[in-house]
Amino acid sequence: MSLHKWFIMMLCLASTGRVVAQDGGSMLRFDQFMETVRAHHPVAFQADMQPLFGQAAVQAARGGFDPKLFTQVGQKQFNGSEYYSMVDAGVKVPTWIGAEVSAGYEQNRGAYLNPEFNTPGAGLWNLGISLPVGQGLIIDKRRAELRKAQLYGKMTEADRQLMLNDLMLEAGRAYWFWARAFAVKQVYDDAVTNANERLRMVKRAAELGDRAFVDTLEASLFLQTLQLSLMQADLDLANSTALLNIFLWKDGQIALELDRSATPQTLEDAITEVDQRLVTLLDTLVQQHPDLERSRLRLDQLNIDRRYRADLLKPLLNLKYNALNEPVDHNPFAGYTIANYTWGLDFSMPLILRRERGELKLAKLALREAQLGLSNKAAVLDYKARAAINDWATTREQGSLFLRTARDYRSLLDAEQRMFEAGESSIFMVNARQQSYIAAQVKLMELLAKNREAALKARHAFGELGAD
Repeated sequence: MSLHKWFIMMLCLASTGRVVAQDGGSMLRFDQFMETVRAHHPVAFQADMQPLFGQAAVQAARGGFDPKLFTQVGQKQFNGSEYYSMVDAGVKVPTWIGAEVSAGYEQNRGAYLNPEFNTPGAGLWNLGISLPVGQGLIIDKRRAELRKAQLYGKMTEADRQLMLNDLMLEAGRAYWFWARAFAVKQVYDDAVTNANERLRMVKRAAELGDRAFVDTLEASLFLQTLQLSLMQADLDLANSTALLNIFLWKDGQIALELDRSATPQTLEDAITEVDQRLVTLLDTLVQQHPDLERSRLRLDQLNIDRRYRADLLKPLLNLKYNALNEPVDHNPFAGYTIANYTWGLDFSMPLILRRERGELKLAKLALREAQLGLSNKAAVLDYKARAAINDWATTREQGSLFLRTARDYRSLLDAEQRMFEAGESSIFMVNARQQSYIAAQVKLMELLAKNREAALKARHAFGELGAD
């Protein structure tokens, strides 16, 4: 397509809100339509946003390991006396192994200062570590939340694929619904045209005395029946077009409408064969389906929660050590000796542990429930995939068979028409043959559309419609 034509098409799209084909004609092909949906539908934009939620969650969870600055300043002056002046400042750095490293500076003075807080005039530098040797040694809340957030990040990618998978299925079904309705309308358009021509010929023959006038009534009644069916076909086409318009957008914000001159891809182009690659994937469906991947990641999250709840049954036992040194000439390491330090131990443990044991039971039950749900989901998805493949194969065979059937009905109609023109048949038989041919054509369009839809459903069952 030339640059000039492309510019004109974009200008028309922006100003009129209509979509037309890009191949120089008015045909909106299936692949072109699906590309438009993937690139511009609001749900596609929502799906692409899902990994951003995961990234934000991981970033927030990593905040639990951010270094923290702290400062505590306290002074008391009364009746001209400085009771105390206390300064404690530093930084604390949580680590992935559960320990917390800290460094700080402390300077305290005053007439009534608690002796244990006394420091040299230049203050004291300290460098310390707090290490959990009981609860929190293997896993703690910070590490559990980060691991769960990382798994959630992977889950959002599966969510993206599932959203796109569902969107593309619904869009594809709407397209073939529109294509079937368009083809059926063409069938009745042609049938009404032929019936009009036949009525005109019968009237002329009746006026010349070659046909009974009752034949004109037979032809007229048949024409009225076809016109009624054409009205229904027009309604079905209008409704299918309205459904298709739901999926036509520009940049996820501007709703578009299908151009009135646009036509769908012809259903008779080809009957889709079963994709043998999908058949070979049936036994590995559990490993590659995004819905099952999401469920497995959820199991991993619940298992982390179970491990964390089990860790809470341990006693809280933290060892703390701080190396101390008096700065000399602003050098915090001058004169350092291992003899200057503080150390301590924190211990606590509930006697009955009812809350901890109860929360662990809940975590185990949630994990077991999710495992059972995963097993059931795998079985259901396996069934849907196999049923979709079977449906695809069957509609392919039905379509191939009915292509011959429709041609045979056409041959019968042509033969009956020749006999009628030779005076060897009746208008009733011609109408009956045409009615059978019309029914065969409509049935063929339905089967061809089902074959296309079955191909979509099969790829959806394998979670592939949302794949990039």
